[in-house]
Amino acid sequence: MKRTLRMAAADDVPLLVRVLAGNPVTSACVLSCLVAVDTYGLRQLHVAVAGAVAGVPWADTATPVVDAVRWRAALPGAVGARLAEGLRFSDAVMAALAGVTRLNLQDCGNVTDELLRRLPTSLRTLNVRGCGSLTARASFAHLSALESLDCSGTSVAAVSLPVSLQAYVGRLSVGVSLAHLSRLRVLRIQSANLGDGMLASLPPGLVELDVSDIFNLMAAASFAHLRALQTLRAAESSLGDTALMSLPPSLVYLDVRACDKLTPTAVLPPLPALRTLTVSRTKVGDTLVASLPAGWRSCVWCGAAA
Repeated sequence: MKRTLRMAAADDVPLLVRVLAGNPVTSACVLSCLVAVDTYGLRQLHVAVAGAVAGVPWADTATPVVDAVRWRAALPGAVGARLAEGLRFSDAVMAALAGVTRLNLQDCGNVTDELLRRLPTSLRTLNVRGCGSLTARASFAHLSALESLDCSGTSVAAVSLPVSLQAYVGRLSVGVSLAHLSRLRVLRIQSANLGDGMLASLPPGLVELDVSDIFNLMAAASFAHLRALQTLRAAESSLGDTALMSLPPSLVYLDVRACDKLTPTAVLPPLPALRTLTVSRTKVGDTLVASLPAGWRSCVWCGAAA
């Protein structure tokens, strides 16, 4: 009789509850298809499901969180969040962010230099894009685990960056050196005075570099020391024939669209790995075509695919 009652009780549990809370393998698969905003309804479904949801390391950095304290209480296992614009950074809110590894503060006007110093050192990815209250003196040096940082649309000048950084998007101040960032792999520069010294300071392990719209690249600028570079975006920049000749043989993707300093005599150095080249709206001609590597796959020339 007791066994029959237990079986009957088990049959009363909805199938969805069994999937989400009764089997850690299937629940992990299903929950990985959801984002944090989906958890509200799930938590109302059954106490067992609420427990399973609470333990998930949610890393949703797209859904705005308007109440960080309630968010943390509902999702204690969460490791990522996007905070809504206008959110007040009280002590309770900062406590709720403890342990977070991914944080999106994009367009939060009340993010200041002082606030940065209060962010948890567990952060690995930080987006402060468009945070207009940040200044050129902002420091991220204390975020010793930080790997990815987006400061575009701010006055941040990349003076105090942690050595752990692997990807940076934003401004560079005049004369700043990135030589200490030995782990840097992705660099997308918003604005800078890229003299020979600054380029020379870029770590040789860089894989992707974006200097698009940089109009003050020096005529003698050299990329030769970037021996791991695979992607170079230099569209609408002042990159010229000399800089073009310094490109490393590791390059796979090159975009020099609308670089008006390139001339009809411009040529490419040996680039055996090159697969994609964009040279539309430039003056390059047959000389460059003759220097293309055997086996190159695609080239955008004057707006049309070759």
